[in-house]
Amino acid sequence: MSSPLSLIPAAKLQAVENAILQVFNTTDIDELTLMTSGLSTSLVYKLVNNGHAYAMKVIVHSDAAHLFRCTQNAANAGIAPPVLYTNIEDGILITGFIEHTSLRAGYSSAHLLLMELARTIKAIHTTPIIAKTERLFDKIDAIANEFRESGILPKIVIDEVASYYAEIRNHYPYSDTDLVFSHNDLNPGNIIFDGKKIWVIDWDAAFMNDRYVDLAIVANSFVGNEAQEVAFLTAYFGYAPCDSESARFFLMRQVCYLLHAMIMFKLAMAMEATSTTHDIDTETPGLAEIGRRLGDGSLKISSYEGQLLYAKALLNEAMINKRSPRFASTISIVSR
Repeated sequence: MSSPLSLIPAAKLQAVENAILQVFNTTDIDELTLMTSGLSTSLVYKLVNNGHAYAMKVIVHSDAAHLFRCTQNAANAGIAPPVLYTNIEDGILITGFIEHTSLRAGYSSAHLLLMELARTIKAIHTTPIIAKTERLFDKIDAIANEFRESGILPKIVIDEVASYYAEIRNHYPYSDTDLVFSHNDLNPGNIIFDGKKIWVIDWDAAFMNDRYVDLAIVANSFVGNEAQEVAFLTAYFGYAPCDSESARFFLMRQVCYLLHAMIMFKLAMAMEATSTTHDIDTETPGLAEIGRRLGDGSLKISSYEGQLLYAKALLNEAMINKRSPRFASTISIVSR
């Protein structure tokens, strides 16, 4: 019978054995499972020793020092699971493992869930850490340029998307002096509920950023109407949002729809050679339906179909909002 550690790449095996030995005083663990549901470039494992589960991340491409610093500070703040082991040189991180239960089912109402999500984001943003700073729109510009040149959609669609993004970018009141510690990837897969408490995992993308990025990403998965939006922002700020705050929030939601659509299209293109079809028709089920299917597991975000359908649903949501009266009024507000 092969050892559970046979799942570890040969180049990392010695480093992993050293880490496990230091934490558990043995390399004879019960179980090791590769977690394949996410999109992380790192290798993430569920490790079981003496009946207790842990998470182990083997860093492949990320900045290990930055990732470990962000993870440790989030753990110190009670936002992320406790850190048991870090080795920057070897790129090994071992933390507690949270057994996930349904986030939506864990709260008696959508309102209570939004309140807790807002409090979690506030806790992230007030964590006392100075992380690296990257210019938000510079990063998005690079992704948008790749998208324009990809040819994955008809030129008329790509041109409309580019024009929409450019209009938001030109008006959004981004300021390098008003930045917070931001997770930047608060998709439902990184928000873990243990039945009592929300935890946040996978801090690979964290850096100092505009506070509305985390708010927008969470809202795009959990906020379904204007009343929920007001309740969500009120819980975060501690007061009802003013017109300017609501406008920035709305625009950042559109930026995140576009950004994540472009990323999903790129990931789908990378898998195109292994697919039998490549449907560029942007007609697809709505974002709520795609989100439901991703949530119940009937659609996998790691699959070609999941990435393509999710990309099209995100893009369609953004373009619907572009044509809404609120978009024009929001641009007017931020322009003032």
